[in-house]
Amino acid sequence: MGNKSSSVLLLPAHPANGSMSMFRYWQLLAGQIRGEDSYAPRSFFFDVDESLLQRGSKMRRAWTRGIHYPCSILRQPKCDLYHVLDHSWADLLRWIPSGAKTVVTVHDLIPLRFAGELKQKQVERFRKRVSYLRKADALIAVSEHTKNEIIDILSIAPEKIHVVPNGVKPAKYDVTCKPLGGEEVLRVGSLGSVLKRKNLEILPAAIEQYLEKGGRKMELVRAGAYVSKQLAEEFQSILGSNFIELGRVSSSELEEFYKDIDVLVVPSLYEGFGLPLLEAMARGVPVIASNTTSLPEVGGDAVMYVNPHGANDIAQALLKIQDSDVHLRMMRNGLKRSQNYSWRATLEGNYAVYDKVLGRS
Repeated sequence: MGNKSSSVLLLPAHPANGSMSMFRYWQLLAGQIRGEDSYAPRSFFFDVDESLLQRGSKMRRAWTRGIHYPCSILRQPKCDLYHVLDHSWADLLRWIPSGAKTVVTVHDLIPLRFAGELKQKQVERFRKRVSYLRKADALIAVSEHTKNEIIDILSIAPEKIHVVPNGVKPAKYDVTCKPLGGEEVLRVGSLGSVLKRKNLEILPAAIEQYLEKGGRKMELVRAGAYVSKQLAEEFQSILGSNFIELGRVSSSELEEFYKDIDVLVVPSLYEGFGLPLLEAMARGVPVIASNTTSLPEVGGDAVMYVNPHGANDIAQALLKIQDSDVHLRMMRNGLKRSQNYSWRATLEGNYAVYDKVLGRS
């Protein structure tokens, strides 16, 4: 087992990068560290308030990545093990003192499989950064799907990769009796970015078919990046004022988002994990999700899966979910499934990897 004589430094994505998902990953993980733990990892950054998480200018980001962050690491007292929490910062491994052990968490390799809106230069820059993953002593993949992608795309030996799933933070309110919304309106949630792989363009046709087949009135609530003007107009032409965009939300606002919806729809074409599925299930919100990549691995038998290319599939799923008995059954199954995941278990999984890397398992 590990011991506190082994110093561990957590290296999160720099706040100047503006990644809310990576910020939350770091905060939720670090929040589970206890005084009695076999390791006492410390974070490179002190606690950063969400309001300070801003994507800096191109020049500032380049300076942060290429000069400020690496030089700051070199000025730190040497540690036994360095854990880079975001694979897109794997190039930090160039600056780790010799003799120290290194671990990197890989969340996905999406740009190498699904470039989407990224330009070729951006893809190549990402490819160069993740090429440093080969230098790590061990990799942590957040799902079996991501592990298989690392093996397939980067040709890294399977024995070097350890699967440690993400956790989920329980709701702060009682979700055991969360009812389906009023008889007249189905409140549908959509969360996250508007990248092409999120496949949001399928939703207008799916909603139209749902309504044509006798579905309830619908309220579609978006949390995260604003959709394009064209897509917003499509939603508004179908739903009118019942299409609501919240924009980027804080952690407390995210709780309210889940509290106010009846179902979360995730039509994504590609995910490395799929944390919104877990978050929704832990809050008594049934989930309709794509039957692709890591999503079935995370949702198990508690999620209603659809063909992400089939608007009719999504419409049929929405029709099923408006049945109160189906909604209640999925709510219970989701709550049960979500109990298999916790951030404490994620942290302990990381500790087990540290033990192996440091030769103490």
